[in-house]
Amino acid sequence: QALAELEVEVTEILTSGAKWNQQDQERIANVTVDVSRSDNRKLRFTVLKWFKLLLSYHPECVVSDKVFISVLSGLEDDDHAAELCIEIVGQIFRTKVQESSFKALLQNLVSFFKDKRVLLSTRASLAINMLCDSIGPEQAFTSLCELLTSEDDTLFVGEFVEKLNQILLLESKTN
Repeated sequence: QALAELEVEVTEILTSGAKWNQQDQERIANVTVDVSRSDNRKLRFTVLKWFKLLLSYHPECVVSDKVFISVLSGLEDDDHAAELCIEIVGQIFRTKVQESSFKALLQNLVSFFKDKRVLLSTRASLAINMLCDSIGPEQAFTSLCELLTSEDDTLFVGEFVEKLNQILLLESKTN
């Protein structure tokens, strides 16, 4: 009950269009990080929705590595949370593609899938497709391949390249 009331309150604040200062944005980002460790799936999902709203109204919001990894942790939840997580990742990449932080965010994405190998087979296609939708397939594949060339774990690189090839194959069959 309290969570529902808090969700309505935060949503109203976010959708009011009021400009949030850097301190407010950092507070939401810190809550995102803290809650990502919670056992309460509904709470984690709600905070992901808030963070998505924050990015919608404040695309200039600074997304630290810690926040990005926390958002990615939503991939470990159910399909609904994973889809929301992927939407947020897409928003982040769309707004950060021209910035120096882009490569760091992409490296975090690759590292996340390296650390969570089971998610590489179950969720990586979602993430890579959203990345392609956000920044274009050529830039997405080129950037990912550049990162993978410096990766030491050849087994992981092989699995990741296999996933990229599956996406290319499926895409070519649909066109």
